[in-house]
Amino acid sequence: MISVITVTLNAEKTLEETLLSITQQTCQDFEIVAVDGGSTDSTIDIFQKYSSYIGTLISEKDSGIYNAMNKGIRAAKGDYLFFLNAQDTLYSKHVFANVEDAFNSANRPFLVFGDVFFTNKASNEMKERIAKMVDCGDQVWVSTFHRLCVLILRRFIDKFSGFTTNFTIYADMEKNRLLKEVYKQLNIEDDEVKKSIDYHISNIKNNNADVDDYTANIQGFVDGEKVKNAYNLYQKMLRQNNALDFDDLLFGASGIIYELFGPANYEIILQKLKIPWGFECVWLFMFVCLIILIITYILRKKFFNKISPLSDS
Repeated sequence: MISVITVTLNAEKTLEETLLSITQQTCQDFEIVAVDGGSTDSTIDIFQKYSSYIGTLISEKDSGIYNAMNKGIRAAKGDYLFFLNAQDTLYSKHVFANVEDAFNSANRPFLVFGDVFFTNKASNEMKERIAKMVDCGDQVWVSTFHRLCVLILRRFIDKFSGFTTNFTIYADMEKNRLLKEVYKQLNIEDDEVKKSIDYHISNIKNNNADVDDYTANIQGFVDGEKVKNAYNLYQKMLRQNNALDFDDLLFGASGIIYELFGPANYEIILQKLKIPWGFECVWLFMFVCLIILIITYILRKKFFNKISPLSDS
């Protein structure tokens, strides 16, 4: 059985959509563990509409979301835990069935995970909350780092040789197809070596590293020369295809911000993007790499009078 732990506080606007996405699952082997922080709106009434699906309902003040999650863990009776809070929904009616199939397979995994989609609706709700926090009316601009970087690249990447502003963004399938061709040309056949190179190509970009320095430093642990050759060929092929991979979005934008315009000319970026930034509030969730911190630091240093790193990691 799956225990779905749902944490709420005054969530009457979004809770029912969350509960419907749970109760409409094709796999019905689940319980909902509802942990409410003492809502004063109709949140509890909404939970009670779905009482036949709820294994435990707790409503009391807590010391924060993680305290509430831990209460849910202690109350859960299922074999597996699934956290889904108010305003979040499951992607399809088959999520639980897919999870159950994975755990019932011959090669039973220790952990099952999937992608998270950040929707416009969630973005707008976040904008409303931030606007109230900083008292700036509707002058709030909310974005993921990757979206911000795409905006910058679409405006300025043609300043770099080999790319135009109508570049393609390669996801995993296209990236793996290109790496397969790289390994073929370099006669690399060992699967473990391929996995290592995949990791280091991404790590070079996420750490804003110089490829020569990086591969020299890892020499002795792995074949740095192979990593360098694969990286350089992979980047060459990306340029030939006028394509960027997901790591390039951050890596390329940070280079544009810092190298092309220089510290004295950051205003050019904000003027052309038409973003009236005067305050910055950054949420860093789960995935944080050096390049994100570099971008945050560069932009903050020139423009922002305050930075609030609210980190969950």
